[in-house]
Amino acid sequence: MLDVTAMKERATRKVWQVLEDLNEEYNADFDFPKIEWTVIGTTAGRAWLTQWRIQLNEQLCKENVEDFIQTTIPHEVAHLVAYKVFGDDGHGNGWKSVMRALSLDPERCHDYDTRHVEGKRGRESMYI
Repeated sequence: MLDVTAMKERATRKVWQVLEDLNEEYNADFDFPKIEWTVIGTTAGRAWLTQWRIQLNEQLCKENVEDFIQTTIPHEVAHLVAYKVFGDDGHGNGWKSVMRALSLDPERCHDYDTRHVEGKRGRESMYI
């Protein structure tokens, strides 16, 4: 059985690692963002750019923990950094540049099985 506390601790460590890499890359001192865990339908994560926080889908992380930690978390952190560095508020060239700085493909969408979470949302939210 998956230890959810351990999963969330791994996710937090990944956020720190990504930020350390990006602080070095951009000669910056990005703060640690607020992390919220919820079920947000088929969306794996969201970045709230002006609030410097990310929202992560706990259910999809549980079911795809390795990929989620290695790709989804950096994807969302990259949104925050791309907004700060380039003013990029989506999946534009700034975000793609940040993803490449992390040695990740700038993939816009995940391919997790979401049939069982379709339509389930913890709360209403918006992207920015």
